[in-house]
Amino acid sequence: MVSALGAVQLVMPSAQRGVEQLLLDNTAQERVVMAGMVSSKLQMLKTLLASAARQLSAEDLADPQRLARRLRELPALRVLFNTLFVVAPDGRLRARMEKGSISTTELPNIADRAYFQQLMRGDQPVVSAPLRSRISQAPVVVVAVPVFDAGNRVVGALAGSITLQAS
Repeated sequence: MVSALGAVQLVMPSAQRGVEQLLLDNTAQERVVMAGMVSSKLQMLKTLLASAARQLSAEDLADPQRLARRLRELPALRVLFNTLFVVAPDGRLRARMEKGSISTTELPNIADRAYFQQLMRGDQPVVSAPLRSRISQAPVVVVAVPVFDAGNRVVGALAGSITLQAS
């Protein structure tokens, strides 16, 4: 009995390390798979937003009623994002849609947001770091794409936010 107990004590630490390493390896593999899925979803969201942004014009951004009508014409995006919004080059939100309801007045300015500044410096879609929504105060990630005019100049942005939730 004593020799069996001694053998168990000798073997147990090595078996425990083996089990811990197996669990760490599985966790790392799960993270790689999850990262791939998130990356794929973000790419799809950027592509869909860019496609919708090509349908917007500088004239749409100048007319809040016309812009509201154009946002209502994007039912697929309403399902994928918690909110959709259009931003002028100076950072003023021109229109915001949440749950089918559109606001065109009393909207915040996002000119100080890093993702918006990055978008306006370039011409590529941007995904924000997690941040707090200025309106709902909920933690969100924002996917934003440029809106171009006929001369291929950035005249604003179309963006969607996804509320982050603990699982």
